[in-house]
Amino acid sequence: PQPAHPSPTACVGRGVIAQDVWTLAREIDKATQVTHVPKLYGQAIADSFFQVMQADALEDGIADCALGMATLIVHSLPEAEMQMGLATAREYYMLFESLVQNYGHLWNDGGFTWGLESQQSAGYPLLLGLKPQS
Repeated sequence: PQPAHPSPTACVGRGVIAQDVWTLAREIDKATQVTHVPKLYGQAIADSFFQVMQADALEDGIADCALGMATLIVHSLPEAEMQMGLATAREYYMLFESLVQNYGHLWNDGGFTWGLESQQSAGYPLLLGLKPQS
């Protein structure tokens, strides 16, 4: 029998997380590398991430598509801060950083090259109070 998760780069969908979520994450990630992504798409990413969290499916998401999950998170941070506050956005950013640290070496596995950034990525540590102002 085939294992349920051949690797954290399979991105086939699992449980409440449809493969379409990972397709969206890939498309947004790819677009971000070359252009500004309209707010509407950022909202769709955030909605997908918040649904994963509400369904307590984070571990399934990481096991299925760790860098897709990181992409969902980094693009959800503005909405997380607006809807849930700075502390939650900071917690999500730390989760993003952890995923990049643990799975970032897989950025080019699975036939897709993940960029793992949003337009605001460079400013998050400062904005979220994780880096002192100079």
